[in-house]
Amino acid sequence: MGILVEDHLISYSIKVVGSVLGIFLASIVVNLLHSLLLKPKWQERWLRKQGILGPPYKLWHGDRAKMAKRMQKAITSMPKTPSHDILPRLNPLVYQSVQEYGKMFYIWMGTVPRIVVLEPKLIREMLTNKSGDFQKPEINGFTRLFVAGVSSLNGDKWATHRKLLNPAFHLEKLKEMMPSAAMCVEGMITKWEGILGVNDSCEVDVFSEFQKLTADIISHVAFGSSYEEGSKVFQLLNEQGKLISKVYYMASFPFLRHLPTKTNARMKYINKEVTRTLRGIVEKREKAIKNGSRVEDDLLSLMLASNLNFQQEKIGLTLQEIIDECKLFYFAGHETTATLLTWTIVSLSMHQDWQEKAREEVFQLVGRETKPTFDDLIRLKTVTMVLQESLRLYPPSSIVRTTGRKGAKLGDKHLPGGAHVFIPTPYLHRDEQVWGSDVLEFNPSRFSEGVSKASNKDSAPYFPFGWGPRVCIGQNLAMLEAKMALCVLLQHYSFELSPSYTHIPYFILTLQPLRGAQVIIRRL
Repeated sequence: MGILVEDHLISYSIKVVGSVLGIFLASIVVNLLHSLLLKPKWQERWLRKQGILGPPYKLWHGDRAKMAKRMQKAITSMPKTPSHDILPRLNPLVYQSVQEYGKMFYIWMGTVPRIVVLEPKLIREMLTNKSGDFQKPEINGFTRLFVAGVSSLNGDKWATHRKLLNPAFHLEKLKEMMPSAAMCVEGMITKWEGILGVNDSCEVDVFSEFQKLTADIISHVAFGSSYEEGSKVFQLLNEQGKLISKVYYMASFPFLRHLPTKTNARMKYINKEVTRTLRGIVEKREKAIKNGSRVEDDLLSLMLASNLNFQQEKIGLTLQEIIDECKLFYFAGHETTATLLTWTIVSLSMHQDWQEKAREEVFQLVGRETKPTFDDLIRLKTVTMVLQESLRLYPPSSIVRTTGRKGAKLGDKHLPGGAHVFIPTPYLHRDEQVWGSDVLEFNPSRFSEGVSKASNKDSAPYFPFGWGPRVCIGQNLAMLEAKMALCVLLQHYSFELSPSYTHIPYFILTLQPLRGAQVIIRRL
């Protein structure tokens, strides 16, 4: 009798386990079916109902394969003569879709519809929306290993981080950081003089050089006396950025980061090392501040001092959140300025007349050998115009927002939940209806009366650093760094493109020269 009961219980347990596994597997199948087919098809019907057109949804990969194929073809067919007419090759799928669908359409990034918007009025409506309908997309597991911080937050969390960070980026604080920036630029000049030796000219990959320069600057202005430790962190984060670019195509499938691959293991190791090093720097600096030591004029000390005040109100940042902000200093602080300087030197090499105008202004207002001061940088109007025009033609990045679960309203369109709204800034900055018939020309004089009067419209749709409440907090620092470097470079050298240079702007996290930026520098 006991054996029969035991057999019955075992049989019953097996049935229960089987039922649970069946339900679990059925749930997985249903969720996959919903994510891979039902939801995208529903979103597609919704968008078409709103009058927003685009290519039909393709299971799993969306338009990724088509995009990659067209990009490869575009790269191999780049014209030999450098031109600012880069849109047909920068993203051929978006370029062709603009011709076919107009200024509002969608393409597919995996299973997610990406709604491309090029109407300035709608873009401003979205970027100034305070209802929470348009938020920054949640970063995936791969990206979190690289950088997080205030740029990836939403709602009250974003507001707290932004408020805490604001004091560190006031102009008066940035003014105190400029001597460190000048010292770093002088160090690069000394290196270049060593390369030149007795020669009057040589070839330099300015993109590589500016990456090193801006990393040196951000290490000094972010960590002050701890810049050497900061430099080690940068080297690791620079490698992490390259690894992220390598696996970016897997971002839609975050579980893949748990696979025991060599790349995944290296990324996790780098994240661990960066976190360990930054924790040591932060804890040491925090202890010094609490013990009454003088607060240094670097970003870390200013942020920690601000955070201590916030902690008294019980809304301060945790140690991990501070570490995340330090990582963001690096990526945003050095990548943005490095690409800005690179495209500026490339553009000035293509347009010698503007190079001479900018140099003449530097000689008149600063001198041929005098080190520029903060006040000098503020007075450099032509140099500022040159940088602004470079940012128009070669903005560091584009803008992405998500509509959240419930969707959002944009103009008279009701967008489906879970869609991404994409603003391809290089396209917006090349709209002939907005900027005029010379839209593809490098013409800094369009900014002679400021950004607001730079276009044919009342207010120029000019968003190199974003716009509205979420405009990049570090834009003033990036511009001051770029002005300092450009001013000193114009004092020492003239520039022209090397015969080995190939003009291939390409998005790798930021808008970079795919094969470097080879320039001939000549000693003045």
